[in-house]
Amino acid sequence: AEELRTNEIGSQIFKRVFAGDPQRFRANHPATIAKANAAALRGQIGIKLLVGLEDYLLENNRAMHASLTELNLAHEYAEIPGIRHDLPRLSAWLGTGGLEFAVKHFTLENHPAR
Repeated sequence: AEELRTNEIGSQIFKRVFAGDPQRFRANHPATIAKANAAALRGQIGIKLLVGLEDYLLENNRAMHASLTELNLAHEYAEIPGIRHDLPRLSAWLGTGGLEFAVKHFTLENHPAR
């Protein structure tokens, strides 16, 4: 079972978004959704996880990476030294990599209408 590892801000978000309900949290956790839909997702979606080595959610991201690997769902994963939970710094580290990932995975040529 997935568990919530967080700080005070994350605890406040948990209370607001999931009404403090661990079952609701687990039911809506990305790992739960990936497991329930692995066959349909396999080869159909691009997944990229970036996390700073100083991010309070590092262990959560490592667990998600392990879940995706166990489910044989292709994904990219990187741990970046010297970064906390900081989207602007992660984006700066990534550079054009985010756009390159989007072009690779989210273009009509890669996912034509069925």
